[in-house]
Amino acid sequence: IPMTNYENYRAEKISFYLEGIRDGTRTFPPSLQIALTDRCFNHCIMCDHWKREEKAVLDFDLLLKFLNQVLRGSYLQSVCYSGGDPMAYRDLDKIMKWHCDKDVPFGIITAAYVPQFAANMELLKQAQWIRVSLDAYDEEVYREVRGGVKAADVMKSICEMKANDCNVELGITLTKR
Repeated sequence: IPMTNYENYRAEKISFYLEGIRDGTRTFPPSLQIALTDRCFNHCIMCDHWKREEKAVLDFDLLLKFLNQVLRGSYLQSVCYSGGDPMAYRDLDKIMKWHCDKDVPFGIITAAYVPQFAANMELLKQAQWIRVSLDAYDEEVYREVRGGVKAADVMKSICEMKANDCNVELGITLTKR
């Protein structure tokens, strides 16, 4: 079975990393997953970020300092942002701009609701991927499983991202519901 471009990319990335560990030239992972905030627009039954009384929010200056150190000291190849929901992180545009300026690929894991203030679509479309957990589009089921935002608003955000050439990928979180 021929591999897709993505599978070739992943295989080369993993091979490069393993060779670096073997020959001692790499001690840091090529990819990071960073939770930006506990803030979220939903109240998902499978998650507890929204229940936390004190919402953790990663300090932008500290994150930038860390990313610059990692970039200098290793071969950082990508960063995945999660949360809560990265769309609820007030400095998301600044983070995406850093990635564009430094040519470091990034991706986002989100529930897909993108309020007007949340993200600049020109920067968002630079994400390698935007992985969206979309378990339902029926309002009643969505409200029961995800809560918070309306399914129609999520679908509107997905359509807007797609209209702006964002690489939206859909996934499902399985629950008892």
